[in-house]
Amino acid sequence: MDNMIQPTITPVHRTQLPRFTGEGDWQLRDMTLDSTKVAVSGHNEDTRTSFIDLFALSIPDSSSPFITRFYSKEFKNPSRWRPRYVSFLDDSRIVTVCGDQLEVFNIKTDDIPTYSDLLRDGEANCMTVREGEIFIGLSSNEVIVFDFSLNKIKTITLEGLVGDYLTDITVYGDNLFISAYKGIAIRYNMEGVMLHEYITTGYSYAFSITVSSEFGLVFVSCRYLPAGVVVYSLSENHKLFTFLVIDEWLLRIRINDVNRFMFIATDEGTLTVYSTASIFTFSQLKEELSLKLTQTDCGNLGHYFSLPPDQVQTIITSPLHSKNCLLALEERGYIHPSNVNRLTDALTELKINHTHLLTETYMKLRDQETEYDRFLAGLSAHLPFSITEKLCENFEVTDENKNTVISSQNPGLSFLLTIDEMGIINPSDVSKLETPLEEYRLLQAVAKIHEYQSLILSDKTKAQDEDKESLFLKCLQQKMKSWFETMTPVPWMKSCQWKSNDLFIASRLVLTNSGSKISSREVDRKCKLHYLDIFTDERLKAETRIILEGQPGSGKTMLSSQLAYDWCCGKLMDIPMVIYLPLKIVDDMTIIQAIKMFYIREGIPITEEDIESMLNSDKKKVYLILDGLEEYNGVTKDGSPSEVTRVMTKEKLSNCIVIITARTDYAKHLPQGPMLKIGSFGEDERNEYIEKVFSDDQKRQEEVKELIDNVPFILDLCNVPLLFVLLVHNIDRL
Repeated sequence: MDNMIQPTITPVHRTQLPRFTGEGDWQLRDMTLDSTKVAVSGHNEDTRTSFIDLFALSIPDSSSPFITRFYSKEFKNPSRWRPRYVSFLDDSRIVTVCGDQLEVFNIKTDDIPTYSDLLRDGEANCMTVREGEIFIGLSSNEVIVFDFSLNKIKTITLEGLVGDYLTDITVYGDNLFISAYKGIAIRYNMEGVMLHEYITTGYSYAFSITVSSEFGLVFVSCRYLPAGVVVYSLSENHKLFTFLVIDEWLLRIRINDVNRFMFIATDEGTLTVYSTASIFTFSQLKEELSLKLTQTDCGNLGHYFSLPPDQVQTIITSPLHSKNCLLALEERGYIHPSNVNRLTDALTELKINHTHLLTETYMKLRDQETEYDRFLAGLSAHLPFSITEKLCENFEVTDENKNTVISSQNPGLSFLLTIDEMGIINPSDVSKLETPLEEYRLLQAVAKIHEYQSLILSDKTKAQDEDKESLFLKCLQQKMKSWFETMTPVPWMKSCQWKSNDLFIASRLVLTNSGSKISSREVDRKCKLHYLDIFTDERLKAETRIILEGQPGSGKTMLSSQLAYDWCCGKLMDIPMVIYLPLKIVDDMTIIQAIKMFYIREGIPITEEDIESMLNSDKKKVYLILDGLEEYNGVTKDGSPSEVTRVMTKEKLSNCIVIITARTDYAKHLPQGPMLKIGSFGEDERNEYIEKVFSDDQKRQEEVKELIDNVPFILDLCNVPLLFVLLVHNIDRL
């Protein structure tokens, strides 16, 4: 098996097919589907009968049952009772084969077969349908092809399968994809010439195979423990990634490209459905890449992204060179869960071991996530393990399901999917989570729920009834408010008892010019500016480019996002528009494209042209806050000025008032202009923060203040806001 822990993905739905819930020795033999229906077939060992069941398919987000049986047929022929296979021909017809008997039925009229024929070449062992042709794999190395009237077209003899026989077959383009009894999976052309054998290292017994044209992937399911799925590139046949599933004795795997679900059926009649968006996470992507990137690759990537030479050297000499390389790229904003396109470009250009296929696949799968998928994934990050256990009790999750939740790789997400299956939450209503999360003081998690509920509400309103500017302002305010309220003021905690606004303490600002070496400590406190003075100070009123400079941990992001949040909450009535944009998401986009991606949901009728028009208008002041220059990838392939440089030199968005935050060593590369240096935390700021954190414990406040004042090295650390926050919230460990 691969040298990494294989993730077990959590299903969105799991059910026992109706006839398997009663008595009788029923066994499933085949499963197929189209965009709206599922067909299964099998037999009963006791009665020697075979069956076909057809189900209407509802997406898991629907309030109706996931599958509803609408057609069922049993075949009582003792000479032909197993195995039976089934496929859809069209909306009204199915084809089925059992032993050597091939039949077509019209499911909307009667049960009399419209066509029937005998296979004269042997007995069937699998079947599939494609564009007017039926492909039947025999209990040998042959595939027989018929048209829909059951006229035989040809026989394909598969090379390399002497003494073996087919267990599953899929047709895509001019290729056959088969799995065989000896546990192998192979790709053939229509003449039976072997094109590629899919190696399932670490897994036993490949038994089923399917192709997703939507994603350009081949999926091979392996029947025995460990029961898992191996995924390959359709275009280049390379193995990409693997994952485990919760079922055993896997019989069939199929992909519904329309609804983007993966279906797995077992011998015992269990049908399990997985979202394709969940099968390859950002963490898995980094793990797979770390297995493939060599020291040389990491060095080349470091140079490609213009990492500092000493950092590149540290990376390539580390035993964990690949993981450290990816961490460095993530810290600088070159890769993040929502976008790895820049890395794809680098891997493609540097020709690193076909790794671009991984990043391309990740983006394809991710693009299919729904708002509900993203909500569940985002909320799960706010649920600590201890709270997840308590929530299982709150919602009376069964012991079996609770054990599954606790033992999963992502207990928070597993819990949310479990209560979704229980009907406690659904895509239209997640409000039942709000009260327990409030009781556990997970305020960021509660804010996440409010954010999602507001999205649901906005979906029900008619956006077209508003003018573009009003709609854009509403999108800005809703997104910024929810984004800020889900941001924790304690960086190492995903959710806590305080909101960011509750603990915000503004460091005083020193107004100078870029390039000045003056220290904020050299300026008298009375001469320093409050953060809201940015909008009102006479010396800044005529300026359209302002630099907010500070050392790491000084609070640049907190201060700049607080500015935007204050505007969203109506505290800056004289300011028409404030747009906050983290530069790490801009990557190779324009500022306008990034604003649209960050603020405008799919379906909202606001275009990039609309946004550009509003930002370039001279009728209203627009404040654009660009946060984190050090996290922005400013290198262009042709050496031309970066997007941010063009904005800061007023080549673009010249009518906007732009505030950009940057670390000291990055700010010096910006054009000359007014600079606000973020000051260090003084005694007043420290005391105010301590009083907020320990608001109900006067004695504790005094103890913390005394400790800081009496220990010199601690006092020095507390000049940096981030280190001070770290100290206050871990004071009991000292």
